[in-house]
Amino acid sequence: MANEHPEREQSAFYQHWIDETVRFHDLDAYNHVNNNVIGIYFETARMALLEEIQPKGWTTNAHFVLAKNTILFLREITYPNRIRVGQHILNVGKTSMTSCNGIFVGDICVALGETVSVWIGNASRRPEPIPDHIRSSLLRS
Repeated sequence: MANEHPEREQSAFYQHWIDETVRFHDLDAYNHVNNNVIGIYFETARMALLEEIQPKGWTTNAHFVLAKNTILFLREITYPNRIRVGQHILNVGKTSMTSCNGIFVGDICVALGETVSVWIGNASRRPEPIPDHIRSSLLRS
């Protein structure tokens, strides 16, 4: 599958980073990182950014939940390895935000992800407008 956004394969595209170590248990029977683990790497990066913006957000009156997750696998990740996961906010709407991620082994992009997260109220469990202070933090990131 072709990458529709080649700029996302460049590390300079991302503002927020986490470092991860590939663990032996991340591997599947084909001796590379399992596709589901790639999603966990992306989730860890996304949650690190959200934790900066709204510490312990899940304990507050409202927070983001994942509504859509797309992953493009570009290359295998093997063990042992160190990876970097970059995060970039693409858009902040009324009740949702769209972000993207890239996983890098050295300077090589090995996977891309795009997510839509929706701001929901803990009581209503329904989408609600993103508060101004959260919106401005996301737009600055």
